[in-house]
Parts: sequence; C-alpha cells; structure tokens
Amino acid sequence: MTSDFGSKQPNVMVCVTGIVTFDKAFESPGTVNGSDLQGRAILAPYFTDIDKDSLRHEGNVYYHVYNVLKEDIKDVPNIQTAEDIIRKIHRDVENFKTHFALFVTWDHVLPSTATNRQNESMNFQLALVTDGVNTFAFYVYLKNQMKFRGEEVYIGFAAKNGHKYTDYRSFTSAVRSIDTIAKSYG
Repeated sequence: MTSDFGSKQPNVMVCVTGIVTFDKAFESPGTVNGSDLQGRAILAPYFTDIDKDSLRHEGNVYYHVYNVLKEDIKDVPNIQTAEDIIRKIHRDVENFKTHFALFVTWDHVLPSTATNRQNESMNFQLALVTDGVNTFAFYVYLKNQMKFRGEEVYIGFAAKNGHKYTDYRSFTSAVRSIDTIAKSYG
C-alpha cells in the first residue's frame, strides 16, 4: 500500500490506543504527547490512553481489510461511499478506484481514567483507502458517542519524514465536542 508519507507502507497495525501505525505496533501506554510520534508514520483518529482491560468486557476494536488483488470490492457499500466523497471533494481524482481499504471501528472503548463506564465510552472509526497513487483517510465520530471528557487526545497524522498535522482540537476542551460539530459529505 502506498501512502501520502512518500513511500510504500507494506504493514498496517491497528492499535487499541486509537491509532493506526505503518512501521511497528504502538504499545506505549500513558500520557499522549508529541514525542510519542517522532519518526513514526501514524494516523490518529482519536489517540488517547484507552483502557485495554475494558476490551474484555464492554468495548471492541474491529477492522476489515479489502484488497482488490484478493477479492472483488467494487460493490462494497463503504468503499463506494468513500470513493463518492473523494470524487466530490477532490475533482482532480475523479477516476479514483480503490485498490486497498482498511476500515477500523473502536466500539465502546473507555479511557484509562474512566470512573463512570456508561458515560465515558467512545465510538469512532477510520476509513483508509488508496488507489495505489492517492491515499485518503477519513475519521468518523458518531454523533453523541464520544463521551470521554478528558483533553489528553491527539487527532491528526504524522509521517516518518517529520511532516505532521495536528487537529486544532487536540489537547483542548474542544476535543470533547468533536462528535457534534463535524460535517458530513456523504
């Protein structure tokens, strides 16, 4: 799979902590900060210290990989939706056809600091699609499903070459309302 990180990324690892990495799995628990990202290629839809024990009881992390070399993906609804959004927003790739896609769902995961398990769960998704030349990532926050009230959250991406994007809501109280102010192009 190629990525906007400037080189082919042959490995994709889904991490419980709300990120996807391309070089090696991210196992560092604790405070999320910029030094965690140095020299790493990651996508971070909602990178925070997620309680791994909660996955045994309440939450789950699901993923599905689609690869045109292994299966017919032209009629997969999620892929069709992603392609429609890409074509609508990026007119220069109007012939975009997915060759590889990864869909990840973090379902009812809890932050490690959760005191009220019912009122602090989070549901969010990542859709990563590429045609082998262009790669797009979508972060999806289900309306009123991001109940964590902490601010130790990084949203963005980082590339090995040092290029990094940090969403303005990261590490601020604004991250608490990400599921109420997002726009939909679908």
